[in-house]
Amino acid sequence: MNINGNSLIYSINKSSHDIGVSSNKISTGDKIYQARLDPSGLSISERLESIINGTLKEMEGEQMNISMNQTAEGGLSVINDSMQRMYELGIQSKNGTLTDSDRGELQKEVTQLKENINHIANSTEYNRNHVLAYADTEFFNLENLDLTDQANLDLDVIKGAIDKVNSLRSDYGAKINGSEHKINNLVEQHYNSVESYSAIRDTDIAAEVTKMTSNKIKNEMSITMLKKMNDMNVSNARALLGI
Repeated sequence: MNINGNSLIYSINKSSHDIGVSSNKISTGDKIYQARLDPSGLSISERLESIINGTLKEMEGEQMNISMNQTAEGGLSVINDSMQRMYELGIQSKNGTLTDSDRGELQKEVTQLKENINHIANSTEYNRNHVLAYADTEFFNLENLDLTDQANLDLDVIKGAIDKVNSLRSDYGAKINGSEHKINNLVEQHYNSVESYSAIRDTDIAAEVTKMTSNKIKNEMSITMLKKMNDMNVSNARALLGI
């Protein structure tokens, strides 16, 4: 076989190989479905994939933090409502026209409000964790609040409890904002990593189909030319031999 024939055989083999590569890239959607196709690209994309998976986990963790802190802040909001009502009752109890019996009725409601606060503290849960177990009436110095004892009644104690609960709510709000800020940064990092990964690994289907079509044409043309060349060589041989 002359050199032209060898060139055609090389062209057939190369185009057949390239057709197979394009076919695999199209079917898998992965430009680097085998490490040998782009070792450095594979290494970079694997690192990017770790970043992508890591940012997803971090976002999931921060979202759980948000939900937990929102649960706690919501519970404290309910506790705050009870304290506000206590303060109203405390002011009412200072009315000089009230009798001891009247104040006794007010105290009954205060006792109920205390129970409500303790119930919220003990029952507010997130993922089976009691997130407000500390926030009971003792923590807020309301355990001994008694509207019937006007001599020792100090409404500043209730105001202090209200300030304390609102300070805690602010702390949880700040934590929520912090987690949301982290999530925004993680989303940006995740998006950039996905874009970079996609540029390295994702097959450009349109380009790959065009490449495969071109190689099929080359392959078919080379096969046809090789067949004609073989036919011509056979004819020439027969002519020389007088067959």
